[in-house]
Amino acid sequence: KYEEHLSRNCSRCAKELRFCTCSNEYLRSHSIKRHLKIFRYIHNDASVTANQLIYSLKQDNREDVIDFLADELTAAIKDNLGTSTADFIITNVPRSKKSIIYYGFDHTEQLAKAVGKKSGIKYEMLFISHVKRKQKGLSKINRVANANYDYRRGLDTNLSGKRLIIVDDVTTSGATLGACAVLAKGLKAKEVIALTIASAYNDEYVKRK
Repeated sequence: KYEEHLSRNCSRCAKELRFCTCSNEYLRSHSIKRHLKIFRYIHNDASVTANQLIYSLKQDNREDVIDFLADELTAAIKDNLGTSTADFIITNVPRSKKSIIYYGFDHTEQLAKAVGKKSGIKYEMLFISHVKRKQKGLSKINRVANANYDYRRGLDTNLSGKRLIIVDDVTTSGATLGACAVLAKGLKAKEVIALTIASAYNDEYVKRK
């Protein structure tokens, strides 16, 4: 079922999503020209095998799930960006403090570190979250307003000449990735690339419930 889910194509470039780098309009307007993803997220459907991986990543803190998804994301990097990663740095969209307290871990941090280790790309924790509400269920305008991030305290990093990969679990409007990309540009990043497990923006291949 998972393999079948991977066969969905991008409506823009017609490639399978795992070989697609298309960004949505919001990401492009925030300097993210390339967005790597593995599969399409079907909104609020727990019966979808691929979705179950995301839910487990966010809630269960299972090493096997992190390892599996890190393998998938590492393959996406190699397939779409090549194997020469000397000028790359990888980071993550941080989980909110409230969610870290509730679940006891930051799933995107763990995932980004695992991808960095497997791909040989240096990981750096660049951002902190000031998000007060969950993005889920908010309108696009409210998602943008709610996406509140800042540089990590004491950060002394210059990304000049570097390509930054920002890891997140799912992107819908692109508000969280866009907010972090703006900060990355402030650190003089040469390029900002989004890397997510799934993409949930509208697509003609998916019939919304």
